[in-house]
Amino acid sequence: MTRESHRRVVRTERMHTYETYWTIKHPNLNDDCKSSHSYRAHYRVKKSTFEWLVNRLSRCAAYLGSVLRGGYSVEVQVVCVLWRFANTHFGHRIAETHLGVTAGLFNNFTNRFIDAMLEITPEIITWPIEDRERAFNNARAIDGKLVVIQKPAINGNPYVDRKSHASMNFMAIRGDLTRLMYVKTGHSGRNHDARVFTSSVIYHKILFDAARWCPANTYILGDLGYPLLPNLIVPFNGRRESTAEENIFNATFSSSRIKIKNACGVLTSRWSFLWKPLYMLSVDRMAKTIVSCCGLHNVCVNQNDIEEAILDGSFDCEGFVEVDRRNRFENEVNFEPPLPFHGTDATIDAAGMRRIKAMSILKRNNIRRGTDRHT
Repeated sequence: MTRESHRRVVRTERMHTYETYWTIKHPNLNDDCKSSHSYRAHYRVKKSTFEWLVNRLSRCAAYLGSVLRGGYSVEVQVVCVLWRFANTHFGHRIAETHLGVTAGLFNNFTNRFIDAMLEITPEIITWPIEDRERAFNNARAIDGKLVVIQKPAINGNPYVDRKSHASMNFMAIRGDLTRLMYVKTGHSGRNHDARVFTSSVIYHKILFDAARWCPANTYILGDLGYPLLPNLIVPFNGRRESTAEENIFNATFSSSRIKIKNACGVLTSRWSFLWKPLYMLSVDRMAKTIVSCCGLHNVCVNQNDIEEAILDGSFDCEGFVEVDRRNRFENEVNFEPPLPFHGTDATIDAAGMRRIKAMSILKRNNIRRGTDRHT
């Protein structure tokens, strides 16, 4: 629900008095992508995508309770959150002025939307097994990105990266049409991309069960920051004595892998909430917000709601993608949605994740004790 302001001048004897009144503008929005009064201009999605999102989220448990209690409709709640994610940062005061909702309702709408998106994430972010991704033009690609966040008040120094920004590492594996097949976030910006990858569930899946997760000799393309595995290809190290064959391979490899950077660029350009510093107090909420935006990205791809610059290949991700490769420290929050296998299998190696978490806690405690001794 978007509202437009109009000013009416009331003449008095001494001065002009301005009275502001608001008109509901949402029912008059059209589906013309080039118009300023369209769904795309206000919410970054088409009308069909918006309707699908409202119908699907209305069946989630988070919204069922809200509707039964006689609260705001699902449509209004989704509109407020999409408006917030589509703009760089939509403050509580501006939300109360434009949308007519208080700060408490604005936060409740956001939390409810995030919970509902995480509920349907296994249906949206899936790992396909079709035998169709063999050539470099359609190969899967992996990359990391730093999302600048608000520095946590407690233990916030481990989140400061080499650029002196508090950030959270976000890893994604892209399929075809910029569709995200797997996402992982929660690690601090000081973590190396390889560390984030080796601590993920997909690393153990493709290493010990490659026949199922990478069938028909399919491969994942990564940069030099990732380890070389049977199903993970990295380019040749750029050195002066490189052969002509290696240079040709690297050129073809780079032109194919750039699509994952385009996917990250589309994600942050459509949902500008991730472009600027993510102002949230809870680190867990930050990680869930990133995954929710990834789910929205896949919803748009599934509904054929793709930016025109992506369709004609003129999109430039310069300035959106920012990767860090020199970080070492562990992170306290490690958010990773279940790995759906065609949307049905969501098995996770719980014992392995517990061991990784225990080792992270031990290492972090050793670092703190060592720091205390020196000080």
